[in-house]
Amino acid sequence: MNNLDKFFQEAVDRAFKETDLNFQEIEDIIKKSFKSATAKTAKSVFKQLKKDAPKMLKERRTAIEAFENRHKSRWENALNLLETQIVISEELSQEFHNGFHENNQEMETPLDHITFEALHNLHTRGLLIGREILCLLKAGYADGALARWRSLHEIAVIISFLCNIENKEEISTRYILSREAQTLKAMENLNKHANKARLEPFTEEEMAEARDHCNNIKNQYGEELVNDYGWASPVLKNKNPKLIDLEKYTELDHWRPRFKWASNYIHGSFKPHNSLLGLCEAEEETEGNLYLIGPSNSGLTDPGHMTSISLLISTTNFLLTIPTVDHIVFSRILSILEKQIGTAFSSVG
Repeated sequence: MNNLDKFFQEAVDRAFKETDLNFQEIEDIIKKSFKSATAKTAKSVFKQLKKDAPKMLKERRTAIEAFENRHKSRWENALNLLETQIVISEELSQEFHNGFHENNQEMETPLDHITFEALHNLHTRGLLIGREILCLLKAGYADGALARWRSLHEIAVIISFLCNIENKEEISTRYILSREAQTLKAMENLNKHANKARLEPFTEEEMAEARDHCNNIKNQYGEELVNDYGWASPVLKNKNPKLIDLEKYTELDHWRPRFKWASNYIHGSFKPHNSLLGLCEAEEETEGNLYLIGPSNSGLTDPGHMTSISLLISTTNFLLTIPTVDHIVFSRILSILEKQIGTAFSSVG
């Protein structure tokens, strides 16, 4: 790309040598012609790049396919075990959902419908995230998988919290209704930036309706419901609790260092390129010259095993809200599987 700069500079130098115009006159000519020239050049180069794209993409995809084959041969056992856990958890969640709605009146220790829907919603979201992580791991993006695990951990904490409190129905109701307060905040934020962002703002009528609805909820459940985790306030005795407060309550706060670690891959703070999981096996003498911008077959162990543990926490807490024999047995099976998954990932690297 620097060839264009070189060509332009040479043209300017010739202009000074081959004309009697003074500096200001040449500068004015350059300014007038620069915009038109660069626009035409951009169109010409883009046309050629577009023409060459199929060949370029074919070469890249061939290289990626070769990488994926090598990657699969190295991590296949561990990834298959993790996928097995996800599939078992999916089937258990579906059976629990069907059985709850079909046989709720016959259960000896039935959950209320509000709590069940809150937990089932959370659990299915966790399963989706688990599949997203699995795709990233299979494709060789360990750092992306670690970043996505951050959300899975939060879901596991909330499930554990809702499953281990006495006033489940009240707090689950607050949890679900807190969405309305968050929706109003999102609407206000959109309207604030609608013009610059070229988005259609909500009408005054829509905003008024949303505010009235949110105010009714706040009047019934308290002003703290507008805070991110304010729905948990009655249990935590804190009007503005944070995720770490839920972690402490559920005794999952020992995951905080890993949560902060995963957060580094989400936020824009400086992170040395050689600290990426994908470069954890790079040779010491070359790692300073490597910049990872694609897949790597290194670093899957931590995000893979952490995903398995968070899925185990989510699924077993959900199932054991109604501790049938089936739920107890499958919870133990998932626990055994999680340990095997950890061993499988660790044995690779």
